Amino acid sequence: MYNRNDQDTIFPVKLSLIKEHGYKLAILYSVLESLINQHGYCHPTNKYLSRKLNTGEMAIEKGLRLLEDKKLISRDTKPIGRGCTRHITLNEVSK
Repeated sequence: MYNRNDQDTIFPVKLSLIKEHGYKLAILYSVLESLINQHGYCHPTNKYLSRKLNTGEMAIEKGLRLLEDKKLISRDTKPIGRGCTRHITLNEVSK
């Protein structure tokens, strides 16, 4: 599980994201990092993230997919009623 205090590994991850994909993906990762609760996950909607970052929901979905493809986050989505709930966790990053 992600260790919030491990800044020695997280900062290079953000620099790598900026270099490969620009600032927006690194900022999305940082927002997710700030939302993680004591249980190690967060559950923001794409709508919430798009408002927070002043971008479209499709851009958020693309960013989340890229972070997931890079194994930086994991998403666990479960249907509830007419909608769904999603837990996002930051994966442990090797040094």
